[in-house]
Amino acid sequence: MRDLDYYEVLSGFKFSVIMARIGQAMIDFGWIEPGDAFPHDNNCTRLLARILGPSRSPANGGTA
Repeated sequence: MRDLDYYEVLSGFKFSVIMARIGQAMIDFGWIEPGDAFPHDNNCTRLLARILGPSRSPANGGTA
């Protein structure tokens, strides 16, 4: 299949945005603390960071 890597990253990015919005809604509803990292550090963003490579992982000092 052509350009599979591109579509894998694109779908990971889209899902990361959705999870960030859900995480912000959870903060707004009071389900998690306002300072919680969930909106930008969750399973989806970690998987995207793994797809992009170790140099882009927040755990390695990069940006997801």
